[in-house]
Amino acid sequence: MARPVRIEFPGACHWIATRALSGRTPFGDPADVVLFRRTLEEAAAKTGWRLLAWAVTPEALEMVLETPQANLVAGMKWLLGVFTARWNRRHQTGGPLFRGRYRSVLIQSDGGPWLREAIEWVHLLPAREGVAGAGDSPAAHPHSSLRTLVTGENELPGVLAGETLRQAAGPDHLERLERLRRASGPASRPRPVTAWCHGDEAFREQVRQKLASGDPTIRRVGTADPVPGVAEAEAIVRRELAALGWDEAQLERTPKSHSAKLRLAMRLRRETTVTIPWIARRLVMGSPHTVRNLLAAARRAEAKAASGPAPTTPETPEEPDAFDVRWD
Repeated sequence: MARPVRIEFPGACHWIATRALSGRTPFGDPADVVLFRRTLEEAAAKTGWRLLAWAVTPEALEMVLETPQANLVAGMKWLLGVFTARWNRRHQTGGPLFRGRYRSVLIQSDGGPWLREAIEWVHLLPAREGVAGAGDSPAAHPHSSLRTLVTGENELPGVLAGETLRQAAGPDHLERLERLRRASGPASRPRPVTAWCHGDEAFREQVRQKLASGDPTIRRVGTADPVPGVAEAEAIVRRELAALGWDEAQLERTPKSHSAKLRLAMRLRRETTVTIPWIARRLVMGSPHTVRNLLAAARRAEAKAASGPAPTTPETPEEPDAFDVRWD
């Protein structure tokens, strides 16, 4: 069976869905949802993502994302991998949390009903899953962007584009959701987000032509692609080395724990999705374990300077050397 295609280009809009492995409940309690939101905020800071809709149930996640840069795969690898590692630490367990591959569908966002339908599909996730409380009203479920539309409270400020969500959903969003939830016939049910693209034929053909022409702004992502995030990280490294007046030889001669290297490593962790092993190799900082310890100490120092005493929670690695899941 063919693997689902991943298409990336600057400004692309994607519907994302993933489900837990049998017996796992990634979002089983409110603290898990808070942990996910915090991890999503960090992912958005690294990637520049704009979240247009989201919803979680104990075993499922759906989102609509706008990617100003072509970095869906890199960002999703980081988001799901780091959340899995943090969730496992919190619950003192291990192993994969989600099924091997998340689903992604390209969404036409510049006209027509396509973006609105994708948002409706996300907000109906609790009803489709039969979550307690969703039978009364889709708005009864607390863990989705529908709450922002109902209350005006944005639990993901700086990540969830609340005004864009409001405009795309339309003024009758709640009424439409209720009609769709109650619909009994296939013709009245919401149109599911399926296949590789949710848009009209003109939009699909435009994407096909760009892919066929070799347009460098659009690409089909597969397993043979370079390590995600490397191009952005390399650009940062080159700029920082130039500002320091260093060449590659100077980088190699400089001690592993030099403050300039550590500052650059911290910037790469904040602004890109490259892994700690990549940073350790590129900046000649020794083993990944060494870099993790240096970064943890630096974060503790920053926290102490910002708010007094260091956090009482021990620092733990943000991600393992390898995730026990399959990625693009």
